[in-house]
Amino acid sequence: MCREAVVAAGAADGPRRRHPFDIAATIRQVIDLMAPIGPEGFSINLASDGTHLVLGDHTELFRVLFNLVHNALVVARACGKLRRIDISVERTGATTTVRIADDGGGLPRQVAALYLYAVAGRPRPGPATTLMKQLNSADWTPYVN
Repeated sequence: MCREAVVAAGAADGPRRRHPFDIAATIRQVIDLMAPIGPEGFSINLASDGTHLVLGDHTELFRVLFNLVHNALVVARACGKLRRIDISVERTGATTTVRIADDGGGLPRQVAALYLYAVAGRPRPGPATTLMKQLNSADWTPYVN
């Protein structure tokens, strides 16, 4: 199921090719791959109002979502406070938005300061900001057939 995404990601030595893909279907691939390894009672939910075709590289979305969900699963297994991840896909005009939320307690203030915010309020390079920049800068153009 996810084999195509993994093979395509490994074979992309040259410039990435943009092609139509369904964001919701790619998210479902990540969910299908990761949900079985979550702790008992853990759930990953997708709210989508149908097909969301965009032009872009589906392997970027797969990689970033896989990393975010994997990190959440590590926390869920370690502390048991995080029990649910909610992912939603919405399209408004020419914009497709992917939202990811969980029911965990959030980052401790010291960790957030280290990874997410500098003293002046500007993002510091760190694992979380790197993933968010990749997700935000991904070139996904709404696709109309």
